[in-house]
Amino acid sequence: MDLKLTYFELGLLPTNTFAGVNAETGNAFLVDPAVYDPGVDDALKELGATNLQYILLTHGHFDHILGVPGFLKTHPEAKVVIHKEDEAFLTDPVLSHTAMHGLSQEEMHADILVADGDVLPFDDAEFKVLHTPGHTRGSSVYLLNDLMFCGDTLFQMSCGRTDFPESDPAAMRPSLQKLAALDGNYHVLPGHGPISDLEFERANNPFLK
Repeated sequence: MDLKLTYFELGLLPTNTFAGVNAETGNAFLVDPAVYDPGVDDALKELGATNLQYILLTHGHFDHILGVPGFLKTHPEAKVVIHKEDEAFLTDPVLSHTAMHGLSQEEMHADILVADGDVLPFDDAEFKVLHTPGHTRGSSVYLLNDLMFCGDTLFQMSCGRTDFPESDPAAMRPSLQKLAALDGNYHVLPGHGPISDLEFERANNPFLK
């Protein structure tokens, strides 16, 4: 697969919104579109995208989902993917924290509800879903080859907050240990902040000890 990957820092917080395109087929995906930005569509086109196959949501907070309706207008073929435990965030602006930030949330719906261990085909590869509750009860990580799209579960030298009502503090450490125990190395592509790699995080991140 000739995968072209780019990302944008979008929205209020700001969020890393990742865009990937298989240049051999034109199939593409987005991860965590914080807001709709036509620059992302321009980039997808420049990378050779002809079919946005998935909009992958690592969890349901506003800064990871509010761009979904906009991208569905320009890419109606895209399938929205989220863990079943976070489905309600897509229609509840209080749960998603949209309301508390004075923003509006268009109603949206998932096409694919995933659970731990599910796989999503992507040309000759596949996304593997790891359920990593903690930041939210439905937080999930998507693995594609050596890429780890980890949302707000794992950050460079840190991890996601667990002090929200919709968090599961007791689950965060087992979720982080699940990531630390993966074989091999991965490019760690978090929802916020710098990109890292798993070997560095295993050796240096106090939350992976």
